[in-house]
Amino acid sequence: CKAGKVKTKAQKQQEIEEKRKEEELRRLDEERRPTFKKYVEVLLEEMSVTNAPGTLENYEYVLRRAGPVFNDYKMEDITPVMVKKYIVDFQANGRNHFTGELVGHKTVLKHFIILHKIFASAVQDDILQVSPMEKLKRPKPRKDEVEKEAQVYTEEEARYIISCLDQ
Repeated sequence: CKAGKVKTKAQKQQEIEEKRKEEELRRLDEERRPTFKKYVEVLLEEMSVTNAPGTLENYEYVLRRAGPVFNDYKMEDITPVMVKKYIVDFQANGRNHFTGELVGHKTVLKHFIILHKIFASAVQDDILQVSPMEKLKRPKPRKDEVEKEAQVYTEEEARYIISCLDQ
């Protein structure tokens, strides 16, 4: 129709083809520039083939807390400041689900290390040029956390334990 309200078959076909091309470009862009959530899904799928179940459980544990913070961001949009803020906030306010106490230093380190590995993997996969964690330092223990001194047996105590085992 000359008024432009009714489309010809060729125009309809052209519109369908344009929409298909737009969708394909969007899909390719998503593969090149994934969100944190999409990238981690692919990474965990790959890791499930090559890593021990305990390793995957550690990643899933960390991602239950880190995921809601980073999931909707494109990997390239996550900055060192964002990661640092997450780690500091987790260290200052993160609570153990069972005891309700602040999380320990080892738990904070676990989060730091796993996030570091995720971003390093993204660099290796050419998703990122530089990891946002590249220049971040490992977190130190909170002021209120006292390092527990290792308990060491005396020579006499060690002999006693060994003699008990020989019996």
